[in-house]
Order: sequence, then structure tokens, then C-alpha cells
Amino acid sequence: MPLASRRKTKDRLIDLVEIPPNQKLDWHWHPGEELHYYLEGDPVIELADAPPIVGKPGHGRARGVQAATPGDCRGKGAKINVFRVHTKGAPWRYVDEAQDREGKSE
Repeated sequence: MPLASRRKTKDRLIDLVEIPPNQKLDWHWHPGEELHYYLEGDPVIELADAPPIVGKPGHGRARGVQAATPGDCRGKGAKINVFRVHTKGAPWRYVDEAQDREGKSE
């Protein structure tokens, strides 16, 4: 697909995600691809269908489309720059209540 066509169908987002000490995020997914760049902490990014990712400051990690994930900061807190390419006009995030009910985020 030519670049001009992709610009019409995708949103590019950059977020600073801050997870406070001793907190977890709900299981959720985003409608597109992501790249994490870890600034602080050692967050554990759980995936529904793959081994967890342990983020290390100064390192990055690409994530596939629509992977469900909570973040857990092992008591330290974390800061993560997240670069996303989302489906244009789609909600920013979807909470996956089914994963939470199954207890996978605990």
C-alpha cells in the first residue's frame, strides 16, 4: 500500500505511560502496532498468548497488533514511551474484561 494511502487509514500516537509503584494496569489491547521504549523501572508486560516481556531502561520492544496486556511494575513504578500506529478513528484502548475475570493479571 502506498504511503499516502496509509496516512488516510492510520493514526500515529506517542504516549508517555507512567505506572505508579505497586500498581498494575488492566488487561487491555490497542488497535494497532506498538513500540515500547523503557525509560524507568523494570515493568513486566504480560501477553495473553506469549511469554512476558521484562522491560529494561534504555531498551525497546516492538509489539504486534492487538496483543492483550497488563503492566506490572514489581513495586518500583515505570515510565515507558509508547509509539503506536493505530487504525484511524478507532478507540485508543480496549479493556479486556474476560482476561481480568480469568485471573491472568494477578
